[in-house]
Amino acid sequence: SHLVILRSLDEEKIMRRNRIKWVLFSLLPLFLLLIAAEIGVRAFYFQARSGSHSGLEMVFENLNRTYIQKFSQGSQEASRAHELFFKIIPRFTEPVGQDLLAELKKKYTADFTKLMAEIRSIGARPLLLYIPSQETEAQLVFRDFFQGLAKANQIEVLDMTQALSRYAVKQTTLLPEDPHLSRLGNQIVAEEIAAKIKDWQNARPMSSQHIKEALYGDLKPNNSTVWELAKPIAFVAGSNGQGLRNQNNFQFPKKNRRVLCLGDSFTFGLYVARVHSYPYLLEEALPGTEVANAGVSGYTIEDELALFSERAKFLDPDIVVLQVYDNDLTDQLWFLRRVFAREKSGRDPSELERKFFHELF
Repeated sequence: SHLVILRSLDEEKIMRRNRIKWVLFSLLPLFLLLIAAEIGVRAFYFQARSGSHSGLEMVFENLNRTYIQKFSQGSQEASRAHELFFKIIPRFTEPVGQDLLAELKKKYTADFTKLMAEIRSIGARPLLLYIPSQETEAQLVFRDFFQGLAKANQIEVLDMTQALSRYAVKQTTLLPEDPHLSRLGNQIVAEEIAAKIKDWQNARPMSSQHIKEALYGDLKPNNSTVWELAKPIAFVAGSNGQGLRNQNNFQFPKKNRRVLCLGDSFTFGLYVARVHSYPYLLEEALPGTEVANAGVSGYTIEDELALFSERAKFLDPDIVVLQVYDNDLTDQLWFLRRVFAREKSGRDPSELERKFFHELF
């Protein structure tokens, strides 16, 4: 009888386990359905919020963003290039640094002279806009160089050093997060340019060389992607259908005076909304004047020369503002050209670059 009772208990345990298994297996399809629904909803939300077409594209963009963060002049904490820039400046007073600086100046001067000739060849009037860095040592090295270039090419210069210094650095820039201009900084630049060129007359008629619906800038057309290059600063890139950081496309034939702004991230307006960039604010300050923002982060003189020659000059600008910054010469170094150059290639360092960085590190 004891055996019968034990056997009965064992059978009851087995039946109980079977019932539990049946319940679990019955719930499994529902559980899998919930997981599928969660994945589907997340995928839909991702696609609705993202400018990318697929998850793989987003992964690639994140990897590319990380790479650029490492070498670009973004935030002071994360940007190796920005840190290197200020580490390099004191060494330019040493013999090997003087040789490298002379090499960089020679190349920059050649491209600058070509660009000024291109601008004048279409009848436009150039203006050199100098935006200083926050390092006095860097200003001493590069400010006089840009002034000398302008004088040699008989170009007017707008030096923003004094105008920006009237305000605290934390008001005119995004510091401590980033050294780029704040909305106030951009406003000051726009007002100074407006005062400088307000009486400049239209220098040229419209040419017939423009191509309808062509690209006049190097940005990805109609881009509304949110950039997060240096957290916590995120912003919308915002480009028009012509590859410029403008809201609307430029029309032909033109009816108003047209200003073209060439430059790097300070012209582009890195980390600020398009409406807070100085080209946009300049257009607001000059009724009857159209302002094209052809700035691209990381560009230096060779990129601006190529962009103007191949695309931007066909906008028929009356005035061309070339914005320069203290790091424009060092942006010609080979490792930065590999990342930011308009025509990217596996550029190798020159002998002077090899020697300089070998001694630096």
